[in-house]
Amino acid sequence: MFATIHTVSQPENFWGKIKYNLLPPPVKAEKVEVAGSSGFLKLTVPIVRGKIYWNNVRSVAGNALQNTLLPAHVPLKEQVNLRRFRSDRFESILCINSFLKLLSLLPQKQLLEECAVIDFAGAFPSALVALPRYCRTLKVITANPERYEPLAHYCMEEYGTALYLSESIAKAFASPIVLFPKRAAIPTAFSRTSLVFAASAENLYTARLLVPEGTNLPQKYLSLMPPGIAPQAFAAALYEVSGLSELSRSVSPAFRQNNLILSYQDVISMLD
Repeated sequence: MFATIHTVSQPENFWGKIKYNLLPPPVKAEKVEVAGSSGFLKLTVPIVRGKIYWNNVRSVAGNALQNTLLPAHVPLKEQVNLRRFRSDRFESILCINSFLKLLSLLPQKQLLEECAVIDFAGAFPSALVALPRYCRTLKVITANPERYEPLAHYCMEEYGTALYLSESIAKAFASPIVLFPKRAAIPTAFSRTSLVFAASAENLYTARLLVPEGTNLPQKYLSLMPPGIAPQAFAAALYEVSGLSELSRSVSPAFRQNNLILSYQDVISMLD
């Protein structure tokens, strides 16, 4: 289970100061049920003179604090035994789904000449089964090539698309289109001409880097989200921690290149 934190400021008048000096205000914990998942814990946390009584938070949150969503303004000290939730699988799914949606919007019969996929762990062959219908040639960079061999046979038999497997990331550096659906573990630079679609901009260096911007989280889930929490992070926690499998179909409404927000049509124009 994960926890969300919503802060509320307490009165700072004379009587309020005396009252909260003697007895810090309680933290309100509410289990929020979400159909199809294990739900989450919503914490309403008082702030008294800019201070949060983290012992009170821990006493009601327990292990849920190991996956916590907080507004950006919440003051968090290093000694607090709390771990901010950081997405892993959901941001990869969002990247792949959004990339495939982009390709589905290409003019009829327009194919990418070449696309490189970087998947060192060999985690995504089933998620990429639709990719060969949009590409003439695929390169997959992976340390587990055996996981992609069934997809390689499928590509050739179903679409006549050649899929080349390599363990060397250098094979992707010159590709015009690169899909990198994981956070890069080490600093990696690509050609200035490559258009790189990545789950995260972390550790990636290229002039044409695109990452998914936001998510199409349904209103029924947005209505449960406390103020100050990013919708994409909330969706990721619902999927990864609470097991809301419905969100495996999520896509982003746009892409981001540095500080520029681009529509799908904007990005399609960059493929020419």
